[in-house]
Amino acid sequence: MVVSTTPLSQNGREKERPGQPREAGPSFESAHETLKALGITSGSDLAYAASLYHQFVTPTDRIVHIGQEFTPIAMLSAEKRQQLGMVDYATEVQGQERFTHEAHNTTLVVHPMDGGTGSSVGRAYFLAMHWKDLGRSGDAKLGAKGTDLPFTIPFEGKNILVPVMEVKLLRLLTQARQYANVVWQELLNGDSYPSFARFLEGTTLAGRLRRSKAQTYGDLLAEPATGATVGDPIMQADLPTIDVATGQLTRERVAPGSHGQLGTYLLKTMADTAYAESTPRVHAIYNGDGTNNAVSPDMVGFVVQEGAGIVMVTTTRLDSDRKGGILGTSRIDGHEALDILELAQAKKANQAALFQDIGLADTERTRALGLPHAIGEQPFNTNVALFNEGLLGKFLPRLRDYLGEERFAQIITPQLIENDKVQGGKHFTQLEGALASVILRLNAFVTADPQALQIWQEVSGGTQFLRIINLDPVQRDHFFTPIKYAWDFWMQAYSDHFSLDTNTWELTNNRPGHAIGVNNVLVEDPFYMDVDNLINALGHASVVNLDALSIQGRVLLADSTLRGNVQIESAYEGVFDLNSIKAQLPQTPDGHLLFENVRISISAQGEVSLQQI
Repeated sequence: MVVSTTPLSQNGREKERPGQPREAGPSFESAHETLKALGITSGSDLAYAASLYHQFVTPTDRIVHIGQEFTPIAMLSAEKRQQLGMVDYATEVQGQERFTHEAHNTTLVVHPMDGGTGSSVGRAYFLAMHWKDLGRSGDAKLGAKGTDLPFTIPFEGKNILVPVMEVKLLRLLTQARQYANVVWQELLNGDSYPSFARFLEGTTLAGRLRRSKAQTYGDLLAEPATGATVGDPIMQADLPTIDVATGQLTRERVAPGSHGQLGTYLLKTMADTAYAESTPRVHAIYNGDGTNNAVSPDMVGFVVQEGAGIVMVTTTRLDSDRKGGILGTSRIDGHEALDILELAQAKKANQAALFQDIGLADTERTRALGLPHAIGEQPFNTNVALFNEGLLGKFLPRLRDYLGEERFAQIITPQLIENDKVQGGKHFTQLEGALASVILRLNAFVTADPQALQIWQEVSGGTQFLRIINLDPVQRDHFFTPIKYAWDFWMQAYSDHFSLDTNTWELTNNRPGHAIGVNNVLVEDPFYMDVDNLINALGHASVVNLDALSIQGRVLLADSTLRGNVQIESAYEGVFDLNSIKAQLPQTPDGHLLFENVRISISAQGEVSLQQI
């Protein structure tokens, strides 16, 4: 999603649609009024939706090429990479006393993003089976992934279920005294709010372990001694969508605006309430369904000490990140700015294979560009960001005074991601945008516009507006363990590749820096996207020494030991259970199936053959 520093009415570069371009649509102001008539009242939601709709009706098709319009960070010179303001967490931030000391004097406001129910992780049956064990009554109902997906904690012969949201809160509470104050303020929507409210009303883990009707989490967070409080959640409004056939806004289908909506909300709120407190305040945004997704005191102190407006947290790109957006620079209106390129854009430029090589492999495709290519130096966006309200709260009101309301609204909103949905046989485009796009568009404008840059320098004392903290593969798992698919949850909660430290409430990778490469079927087939099916398929399989797993077809291999590279291809019509023929297959000394560097073929008749690879 290549950013723009020109007025959005002149540039809609995200919308590379086939066919003839549309005629100019209604003005930004007209879109604003239409949204009001459709029931949108929040100032930030109006700005967000009007800006994205305005982009939809004023498209400019453009193909973005790697090596031309966009240069990945791994293909920049070492000098240019250094100029981007990127630092390595392990060597330049972690444990630095000046940063941890600064955190002691800083208020941290955390915003776990738990809007929606996350349909990519099927769990209806799993949740129903564990509903009472989670301490809930009534009928089981999907909530946020963070409240629905639990870890199992053995205790005195019984199992205690601890949802991801609780794990994350307990980790936050262990660190609360390292800040001046901590505020936990969730991003929710109508679908996820009930599960959050139910969580606050539930008994704390300490109470459940004592088997007593002790205090709730709501009560605990109301006690000053805890060091943390719970703020009123930010409710993500359902926005109108666009009827593709007419190009008009409608409430026939409504949908939230993805995580870019939170970024715009925070920036708009900071502009509306100029910051005047002496205590620094930093807002941390991260996905609520990632068990370890979080920030640390040294990261928070870095934001304040370095005088950054915003800090993005990235991680070194791994094979498992081949489909995710990559950071780089784009030259826009004669100015070079940080940017992000998505796989969908690379496909339109016929560069999908090249895109997936960046930072990972030296190939003919990368060499053909004639650019330096630093393997292991390509950052991948984690969707973790920190906003420095102490500076942004002084800068943004002045920026708005300079730009005016309409232009300011366009600057603090992301580029439109055209997510096409079909409902009732009709096509609708949802008003969605990414958090990274919010940040990068604002940064591009601040660094390109002389007046905006001067305002920032006056407020900050001349610091860089956007900084990047990069996590190496070992540090990555301390702050970024997303649960995007059922596979991710199984890996974290059921495999031996990870374990949960109940002292720090941090998930530990038992093979630091390692990640298993899996094929698309294993994460995107509806069978394996269901948590209960995946648990039945793999049980508590040992995968700590597994490097790659590819499965075609539906198989069960519960509690197996998998090592190296394992490939399974099944032509069997139903679900084939390899344990049903265990006596014919290799086993560990304790009687579990053992597959190591092997290709397993299952015929349509259920005949199994193994070939070493």
